Amino acid sequence: MGFGLSFLNSVDITNLDKALTTIVDGNYDIEEILRLSVNIKGKKLPYAINEVAIFPARSAMTLEYSLYVNNEYLWHDVADGLIISTPTGSTAYAMSAGGPLIHSRAQVIEIVPVNSTNLARVPVIVPSDSVIMIRDLISRSRLKR
Repeated sequence: MGFGLSFLNSVDITNLDKALTTIVDGNYDIEEILRLSVNIKGKKLPYAINEVAIFPARSAMTLEYSLYVNNEYLWHDVADGLIISTPTGSTAYAMSAGGPLIHSRAQVIEIVPVNSTNLARVPVIVPSDSVIMIRDLISRSRLKR
């Protein structure tokens, strides 16, 4: 719980005691939320609740990547980065990069290219059971000069 009201927080500090009593009394609902399962080179990472953000190691650099959804090629891009977001994360980093706000119960994932050099690159919404693969990832920040 935060100290004010926000998208995921309906209790402010002045109502904290009442909220804790309600929880202790068992008068609450549990909402299942979508999480992202992430594998990098065969290594499984902890589940992501908000998003996965892929950016170069150094700022002011671009990265190149190819995007596949369920083994179907979508595009090759040069951009500042890429965000893959759950509905929960759609209210945060993904939205600030131009992605839509997604209802918390929608079973979808959004893919948001960040400052693509191709103006046709817009956020894409895919079903939550999709397998999203990033291939051919190259960042100029990793190349030796």
